[in-house]
Amino acid sequence: MLANRLRLRPSRKLVVVQTGAMLRFEMLIAFFGILLAGSSLGSAQTVSFVEPEAGRAPLTNAFDQAKKSIDIYLFTFLDDGITASLTKAVARGVMVRAILEPCSGDSTCPKPNKDGITGCTALLTSGIQTKWANQAFPKTHAKMIVIDGSRALVTTINIEPQSFSTRRDYGLATDDRALLADFNRVFAQDWGSDDPINSCSQLPQDRRPDGTVQSYATLIVSPDYGREVILGLIASAKVSLKIQVEQVDPQASRGIVPAMVAAVKAGVRLQLLMDSPVNQPNNQAVADAINAVGGDARFQTNYRTHAKMMVIDGQKVFLGSQNLTTTSFDQRRELGWTTIDQQTIACFQRVFDADWLGRDGQPPNGVCPPSLALVSTASYNGAALAAESIAAAFGSGLATATQGADSMTLPTAISGVTVKVKDSAGTERLAPLFFVSQGQVNFEVPAGTALGTANISIGGSSGTETIADVAPGLYAATSTGKGPAAAQVLRVGADLSQTITFAAVCNGTGCTATPIDLGAASDQVYLILYGTGIRNRSALSAVNVTVGGVGASVAYAGTQGSWPGLDQVNVLLPRSLAGSGLVDVVLTVDGIVANRVQIAVK
Repeated sequence: MLANRLRLRPSRKLVVVQTGAMLRFEMLIAFFGILLAGSSLGSAQTVSFVEPEAGRAPLTNAFDQAKKSIDIYLFTFLDDGITASLTKAVARGVMVRAILEPCSGDSTCPKPNKDGITGCTALLTSGIQTKWANQAFPKTHAKMIVIDGSRALVTTINIEPQSFSTRRDYGLATDDRALLADFNRVFAQDWGSDDPINSCSQLPQDRRPDGTVQSYATLIVSPDYGREVILGLIASAKVSLKIQVEQVDPQASRGIVPAMVAAVKAGVRLQLLMDSPVNQPNNQAVADAINAVGGDARFQTNYRTHAKMMVIDGQKVFLGSQNLTTTSFDQRRELGWTTIDQQTIACFQRVFDADWLGRDGQPPNGVCPPSLALVSTASYNGAALAAESIAAAFGSGLATATQGADSMTLPTAISGVTVKVKDSAGTERLAPLFFVSQGQVNFEVPAGTALGTANISIGGSSGTETIADVAPGLYAATSTGKGPAAAQVLRVGADLSQTITFAAVCNGTGCTATPIDLGAASDQVYLILYGTGIRNRSALSAVNVTVGGVGASVAYAGTQGSWPGLDQVNVLLPRSLAGSGLVDVVLTVDGIVANRVQIAVK
């Protein structure tokens, strides 16, 4: 009799039996805070752009948003528009530090040349703390900027007017923590302990670093080991290589050309797009060598190529200051990075393919739409979502306010924010919204969304996600997809009396599982799990739960009944678990395993 009630009635009904009144909406908000509050995905957010179409805006906007600091590596600094933006930052109290190459246009230079003096004068006049580049290197060619220590601009751009008018360049902004840590190490080393210069006639100082090769988590640093990493990227290609670069040396020993030839001979489709031999004479010999073995090398015609970019197998992008030359690899201070951000890959490939044909292929305003990271709010797994499940989209600039829905009848717009879901059948629907903020939007995948790949967009940001029948996830009390279960415990006595408690308790220091007492042999103790992406299961028999490795009887698996998108699973705890302590709860729906959560059993 009780089993039938548990199959048919979700937790809200069971609570009614015990208390005589529905659990208040405000209490549900407190218990399932993830539905109406922000959390953290922990992954980097990336916005990409291309020049000359984007103009100065990606740089000046970043400078305008700086609150504390701006650190810049500069090969050249000859642009009045960028100068004005940095001057404004200094005026509002931002500390700006610049490492400037004193001899950007010359192969050798015993003292600062004309371009170096011009850039230095502009920097000092603007109140920017300036140092000449580390003379341990013949040239400092790096082109990276960090804002407030928390946002990096990785670019191929020199700060001069041609970069925003006639040259093909690429850039991206990211908050990747490993990259930022690496940049800060390199910048601190090259900044050194000497005082900033106070006159552009001062000679550069030799801030020679440790002579041993240093390792970095993600940053590709030359001359430390940039050559080996880039050769490794080329060797890793299995299907395709798109390389767009200003200049390539016809190197033999440990060379780039032999690596590209080897890739072609291994069956990789190589497309090499370089600047004209009129500007870079070595490029002709390189093109001849690549074309002779069946590769495809061309010279860009719609812009001068200043890019240093490659796409490997359509799955990874390299971007940096390194040309594919001996000086870039073995002598100059250069910085590069790789990303697997899908929106960046798609954007840069689209631009490359247009440049390959000599056509215009820029995104609107030169800025690639920022990508959305899409996950279940329960599991934080982004492999797939199910129709009517509760999802979170992480990005940047998604909303101008932080606001949640104020009832269980969800709106499709909050503070002007909407989520559009266009499914594989081409049908676009507005998603019901739980919560919006600058970096996160929680929504319900609309009912009726077709299986397959869906495009999900919020303003100018978008992402793609697989829609599946089920995408099971269980809520944790920590709102992170792991740790103690956000669950209830229902004890049914021999006289059918019922008591219900929470399976975890949270305070200012975290959440812990509350030990569950299985009680007398005549008691039945049910664990009531909450999740999402479960309701479309093929059959109740296709839902399996183990607790501490022991199979448990599933009495109900379906909608929770009060919250949109919220599912629940009622599980009879085996008495053999007594004394188990902290154990894992593993849910499997139609063969798909959800994230693990924990309970404690006395």
